[in-house]
Amino acid sequence: MFAEELLSNDIFPLKKTDTCESVLVFMSDWKVFHLPVADNGTFLGYVSYDEINNHPGKTKIEKLIQPLLQLYVDKGQHLFEIIKLMSDTGFTCIAISDDTAEYKGVVSIKEIVQVYKSSSLAQPGGIIVLEMTPQDYSLAELSRIVEYNDAKILHVFVNPVPDNVSKILVSLKLNRPELSTIVQTLERYQYRIHSVHQSMDQSSDFSNRYEWLLKYLNT
Repeated sequence: MFAEELLSNDIFPLKKTDTCESVLVFMSDWKVFHLPVADNGTFLGYVSYDEINNHPGKTKIEKLIQPLLQLYVDKGQHLFEIIKLMSDTGFTCIAISDDTAEYKGVVSIKEIVQVYKSSSLAQPGGIIVLEMTPQDYSLAELSRIVEYNDAKILHVFVNPVPDNVSKILVSLKLNRPELSTIVQTLERYQYRIHSVHQSMDQSSDFSNRYEWLLKYLNT
């Protein structure tokens, strides 16, 4: 999925003449802490909640714009690139622009969560976390073991073990919640089981799910 397919239908760019008090209302309504500013279709930069909130309500935002013209994605960039940029910067929305600074729209956390809800990341299933050396990691071998037990790997993410650069944690999101036979088979093949989560918590709120998604894509 690409940026042009994710454009928000709700969020519109701010104008230089908007006041701090009106921008705070917009941020509250749209549940974001950053908003893009455009002038006649040209992307100027962002204003942030922290900056806006420190000025009188009638102050115009023109002098509060952060001219981060490099902080945008092209309409053809992939969802994963957008999420990584959000993760790296802490921004709650990212402008879609081009190298001429022409403003195309914005993608916010709301659109990211909607994609997550419709993806296999949100499907019911279990998670097995394995600890191993990078040299021992083989997705083909893990897939063979999982499929031998009539299951499928939906997603994988790999991250280093804290304070141990020689080891990694490999998390496998599977398409079924009952994992005992798969765990037993992995143990027979001498895999070290770090943890097992028999089912995804369906009651988790969007922010927790989004953080899990960021962790997955940022590794």
